[in-house]
Amino acid sequence: MKPLEKANLPTGDVKLVAVSAQAGELIKVLGCYGIGVIRVSPSPKIIDGTASHADLHLLHLGENELWISREQSDKAAQLKSYGFNVKILTEPLDSSYPLDVPLNAAVIGDIVFFNPKTVCADINFADKKVISVRQGYSKCSVCAVGDNAVITDDTGIYSSALKNGMDALLIEKGDIKLQGRDYGFIGGCCGMINSRTMLFNGNLESHRNAKDIEAFLKNYGINCLSIGAYPLTDIGGILPLCQK
Repeated sequence: MKPLEKANLPTGDVKLVAVSAQAGELIKVLGCYGIGVIRVSPSPKIIDGTASHADLHLLHLGENELWISREQSDKAAQLKSYGFNVKILTEPLDSSYPLDVPLNAAVIGDIVFFNPKTVCADINFADKKVISVRQGYSKCSVCAVGDNAVITDDTGIYSSALKNGMDALLIEKGDIKLQGRDYGFIGGCCGMINSRTMLFNGNLESHRNAKDIEAFLKNYGINCLSIGAYPLTDIGGILPLCQK
C-alpha cells in the first residue's frame, strides 16, 4: 500500500480513505470492499453537518504530501506510518467562514482550484497549475474525474475549468442533502475507490442530472456505484489516500 501519486485520482485499487466518522453506513460499505478508513473527528467549534468533513480536515497534494487540521493531529503518527509527510495547521478550524476552509482546495492531478484568500498561505502549490476561484468551498464543489476533467455545481469553477482547456460538466444545485444547510455539494458525496469506479454516498438517481453525470463518467471509463436507498448526501467526500 502506498500514497496516491496524484491526489483524488487512483490508478489502482484504493486501500485507505479518509471519511467522516459520522458516515456509519458508508464506512461499513468501504469495509466490505477491503478499504481501510481514517475516521475524521468532528471539530468542536463547527456545529452543523460539516463538523467532521474530510474535505475540511485533510488536504492531499499528491504522493506523500498531506496537510491535516489540528483536530486530526492525533492521527498524524498513523498517517506517517503509511508514508505521508504530515503537516498540521497552526490554528484549529472555526465555524465562521472562511475559518472553516483553510484546507479546502480541489487538487486534480497537477491542477488545483482554490480561493487564495481563504486557503492557508503556508501550503506550497509550486508544483501545481493554480486556478484561482472565488469559491472557498472548492474541494466540496468539485468531483475529480481525470487529469483534465471535473464535475462541478459551481459556475465560477466551471467557467475557469473551460478557460483552462479542461473538460467540465456543470450540474444543478439542490439535490444533495447536507445536515444543517440548504443543500450539499457534488464533491462532498463521492470519491474514487479505484481507477474505474466512483462511489456515491446515496442513490445517484435522486439527482436530476444523474444521466448527465453517468454519461460524463462513462466517457472516461468510470462506472457509478451508489450505496443506500437514501438521496445523495454530502458527508465531506471520500478522500482516497493510499492504493494497492
